[in-house]
Amino acid sequence: MKSNILVSLLYYFFKILFGLSVLALTWSIASEIFTSDGKFNNFFVDNHHAIGYSFPVTVQTKFPDSIVTYASGSHTYYKGQGVILPDKINQDSLKDKIVNNVKIWPYPKPNSLITSTGPKPNLKILVNNSNIISDGYIIVNAKEFWVKALLFTQVYVSHISLIFIFFLLSTIFKKLKVRFDFSKKLISHTRLIGLLLISKEIINTIIVLILSKQIHTITVSSFLNGALIKKGIYTNINPRLDFDLTIFLLGITLIVLSILFYKGYSLRKENDLTI
Repeated sequence: MKSNILVSLLYYFFKILFGLSVLALTWSIASEIFTSDGKFNNFFVDNHHAIGYSFPVTVQTKFPDSIVTYASGSHTYYKGQGVILPDKINQDSLKDKIVNNVKIWPYPKPNSLITSTGPKPNLKILVNNSNIISDGYIIVNAKEFWVKALLFTQVYVSHISLIFIFFLLSTIFKKLKVRFDFSKKLISHTRLIGLLLISKEIINTIIVLILSKQIHTITVSSFLNGALIKKGIYTNINPRLDFDLTIFLLGITLIVLSILFYKGYSLRKENDLTI
């Protein structure tokens, strides 16, 4: 009885996710066709042919000789690679010097990995003595048609894959709700979900590798009267490989499970014929 309730809940859960994913894709395509900038009154989409499509990057910001202010109100002064505690900071020695004031919220532990809780895209931020390294996305609006087509494909392959995966999962649990038994069709659906997960990661990786040759490193440096400020804030943005190993391994696991389920299904059929 409990298993039937769980299967029913999972069926409705994935059915709702399937409907929401279809609505999200319809919204995105409608904005591509019927709007010039992706905006419907106060609503807008993140990816649009007029403004560009998201592309994975790593952002590294260096701030040498910096006062880092945490949410708790504490301060740490970094000079080069050394750390000077707040009570040892001589404010007079900071006069007429370039000092970068960096504020970090919420409070992280030094040399720790924190993840922002704000809106997309999520950034994984590595905080150490003199730099912040973040994994995120930038919007790329390419002039070349083939580059824009690859960016479009990268974004919408994930959308379409999710729709098929949610549809297959809802179909699986719908059949299990009627009869809790793995049929040949359910086994093929499980294998197909695994193939979709693997294909999505492979296609995304190939596209990123191709585009990384076209999307170059972006650097932001500070200058004063044409001269580089060596102790100013320096930002470096590089393309990164957005490969999700967990999703890839999950796809392989589902394929292996489908093979094992098929062997069990075949043995059961042979036993039924023997009896």
